[in-house]
Amino acid sequence: MKRYRLSVAYDGTDFCGWGVQPQMRTVQGVMGEACNKIFNEVGDVTAAGRTDSGVHAAGQTVHLDCETSIKAQNMAYRLNAVLPDDVVVESVKIVEDDFHARFHCLAKQYVYRLANGKVPPLFDRSTVAWEQRPLDLHPMREAAKYIEGEHDFKAFMNVGREMESTVRKILRFNVKRRQGQLIFSILGTGFLYNQVRVMVGTMIDIGLGKIPALMIKDILQSRDRKNAGVTVEAKGLSLQKTIYAGDPSEKMLPQ
Repeated sequence: MKRYRLSVAYDGTDFCGWGVQPQMRTVQGVMGEACNKIFNEVGDVTAAGRTDSGVHAAGQTVHLDCETSIKAQNMAYRLNAVLPDDVVVESVKIVEDDFHARFHCLAKQYVYRLANGKVPPLFDRSTVAWEQRPLDLHPMREAAKYIEGEHDFKAFMNVGREMESTVRKILRFNVKRRQGQLIFSILGTGFLYNQVRVMVGTMIDIGLGKIPALMIKDILQSRDRKNAGVTVEAKGLSLQKTIYAGDPSEKMLPQ
C-alpha cells in the first residue's frame, strides 16, 4: 500500500466543513466516497487543516493510503470524474510512507476577502464578504504588525474546542486594498478555532475607528474573547496555501 499526497481545492459554500459528521455533507466525506469508487482499500483521508463550515480552500493538502494500479499522474483525472463540481483534485504524487499532511505542515496561509464599498459583490458573492462602511487601511496595517509573532491568542478564539495551549505564532499578517476589496493575508504555523475570522472582525473595528490599533496589545494580554471583535462570516475565508519542507512555497517562510 502506498501513500499519496493530493493538492485539493474546494468551494466551501455547501459543505459543513472538512471533517466527517453524521448526516452532514463534508469535504472529507465526499473525498472518501470518491476514493472508494476509484481505488481499493483506501485509508483515512487526512487534511493539513480542518476548515470550518462555509470556508473555502485553494491549497488544501491531503494524504491517503491505497493499493491501486492507477498511476499517480492519472489519479487526479479519475477522481475529478466522480467528485462533485465544488471539489477539485489539482495534483497527486507518491510520498514517503511517514508523510503526514497535518503534522508535517510547516505553516498555513489564510486569505480573507472583503468587498468594501456601497455595492455588494455579485459574481464572487460566495467567496467575498461585504462591508459597506468605509474602512481606513492604515490603522489596520499597524494593528496587523502587533499581531505578528508568538502570542497567547485566547482572546481571538471562539469557545467550542478544548486546547492544551492557546499560544500560536503568526509569521506574517498583510492587509491590502485591491480593486475595491480588502485582502487580509495571514501566514502562521497554527491557528485556533475561528482565530482568523475573529482577527479580521477586530481589524474591521479598527478600520472603522471604533478602537485604536494599539489596543490589539491589550486585547492579546487580556486573553478575554469579549474584548476582541465579532466573528466575520465564513464565506470570505480561504485556506490559500499549506507549506511543507522542500516545497517551492517554503521560500515564503521567514528565515
